[in-house]
Amino acid sequence: MINTPNKITVLRIFLIPALVISLIYGYKNIALGIFCFSAITDALDGFIARFFGKITKLGSFIDPLADKLLIVTSFLFLSFFGDLRIPFWISVLVVSRDVIISLGWGLLYLLTDCFSGDKIVIPPSYLGKLTTILQMLTIFLYLLSIKWAYWIALLMILIAISSTIDYLIKGSKMFNHAKEIKRKV
Repeated sequence: MINTPNKITVLRIFLIPALVISLIYGYKNIALGIFCFSAITDALDGFIARFFGKITKLGSFIDPLADKLLIVTSFLFLSFFGDLRIPFWISVLVVSRDVIISLGWGLLYLLTDCFSGDKIVIPPSYLGKLTTILQMLTIFLYLLSIKWAYWIALLMILIAISSTIDYLIKGSKMFNHAKEIKRKV
């Protein structure tokens, strides 16, 4: 049975097509409402899961997936639609970061299981969380057509690059540690 935090997360995923349609047809206020609702419910489902002890493996997987789908979709569509468009190169960097981290996590997950028999968990870092916050703030500001949103986007890119490097370093250390465990076995 799916619990309340996971239901909220699934709702966020189902709202992404409505966000896209709103952006394509220029319904910026509706897109802003959907985005804000998604951002607020992201915090809400996390709070409910932690506070009421409702953390599940499913939730641990679909919550960050919902975040990534919302962020990537928003950046890509805001590069092509809207009064104040996000520069495409920024969207490419956002998407590339998520692809690199996701592929690295997936590879590490598969390889460490083969080496040690234990599935590895990579908790989100503070830089990763700050990147997500700045990504959402950037999207919010662009949806409001705030001219200085570009400068927040540049700050977000700097933090995103730092967090990507941080994740790559941590992932390499975990991979090497798992190889060492395998050698001892």
